[in-house]
Amino acid sequence: MSPIKGLSDQMRITRLGKIRLGIKVKNAAGVEYPKAVDHFVSDNEDFHNVYGAEPKAIDICFPVDDPEAFASQYYRAYSRSRGLVCKGDGETCDRMINAATGETKLLVKDDAKQTAWTKLPCPGRECEYYKGKNCKEIMFLQFLMPKIPGLGIWQLDTSSVNSVVNINGMVAMLKSMTGGRIAMMPLKLVVVPREVSPEGKKKTVWVLQIEKPGFILEGFRPYAALPSPEDEMPEELFPTEEQQRAARQAEGQTTRQPSQPQPASPQPQAGASTATSVVDDIIAGPTPADSDDDLIAAGVVPTPEEQQVTAQVLVALRGLGYPDPQFQLDAICRQKGKLWVKVPLADKRAVLKTLEAKLTAKLDAQSKAQEG
Repeated sequence: MSPIKGLSDQMRITRLGKIRLGIKVKNAAGVEYPKAVDHFVSDNEDFHNVYGAEPKAIDICFPVDDPEAFASQYYRAYSRSRGLVCKGDGETCDRMINAATGETKLLVKDDAKQTAWTKLPCPGRECEYYKGKNCKEIMFLQFLMPKIPGLGIWQLDTSSVNSVVNINGMVAMLKSMTGGRIAMMPLKLVVVPREVSPEGKKKTVWVLQIEKPGFILEGFRPYAALPSPEDEMPEELFPTEEQQRAARQAEGQTTRQPSQPQPASPQPQAGASTATSVVDDIIAGPTPADSDDDLIAAGVVPTPEEQQVTAQVLVALRGLGYPDPQFQLDAICRQKGKLWVKVPLADKRAVLKTLEAKLTAKLDAQSKAQEG
């Protein structure tokens, strides 16, 4: 039997339920409004039978390898009567317009009888509708929940930039470690507190994060071959213990002082892992007063490619045996006067190549030792 063109290639998986990070409450006038909470919420009875009343962690797995399929993320605008009326990626958008007049304004509150979809430029956060809070960055995260009865997809929608960045980073890291595979990998989706500074005022929000329980990097060998380095880079990348202590103290100060010259790092013990980079050359300038949260709030968000490179850098650091690599990376960057998020992508790739070369040499040495 021949397939029906345009129909047989379309498939849909049943959605068993939606999960939220908020509830509806009423004000003194009886008007309902959404309120964020620090746990997962669902109308599905099976969900709470398995995870209890206020779970902060749930077991999930993604049905496919393609993040575009299970973590779709776009600028989206909705109308109560029409549903989705605009969807963009920061460069172009598909928008529903008034077909009779040809006007391209957003049909949020409009009685147009004839509508049509058209492509328009998407200015992202500079869009008047984004600034007017008619449009948001929204991720639709879809996954399976193996511990809950039924075969189908669960969905969680989030407009939290921090949650989107967390999920993208972890997905990129896992895929880089497995040669692109992530489908059906047992994972946990958790809700964790994070301090942010929107409009200069610090507050704690609850954001999403993906975890891989029980994973130990030691002894793990990547499925994909690591690229050969082009150059060895001088200068030490990692701070000494004294420099780490100074960085921790600086983190607790309201006003950051310009960094002072640091003593040379002591020579590592025999068998210890080392790595070099051009961090001294690529990270230069005055000590920044802004934080990662301030950058995200201001719209300085790493691209998907930058997130993937950063995830691979952290994997390489862990593989080389450095404890808490994220702290060390942030500390050395702040001492050099620039946050890692502001380092040019080409220089991030250069750092990654050196680290991967070191990791490859270490893994090869371990393999030879085991064979011998």
